Amino acid sequence: MSEIFISYSSYDRTKAERLAGELTTCGYSVWIDQSGIGGALNWSAEIVDAIAECSTVIFLISSHSVTSENVAREIHLASEKKKNILP
Repeated sequence: MSEIFISYSSYDRTKAERLAGELTTCGYSVWIDQSGIGGALNWSAEIVDAIAECSTVIFLISSHSVTSENVAREIHLASEKKKNILP
């Protein structure tokens, strides 16, 4: 189980990976879709499970993420599950 789920637009992948690396260096367990999903596994189910299991969701805000339907779904799910959401 990862402590932190990072929600971001694919356009911001480099920034998300950098943030994940910095948080990991600080001792946090981080889940982002690039390293968290196996090739044969269902993407949507993996996202739902990762959000359900984390304690905090970091919303990487950008001009791309605020218009992303996938990011909106992730944030909505995190809110429904009463997760800590940090912009």
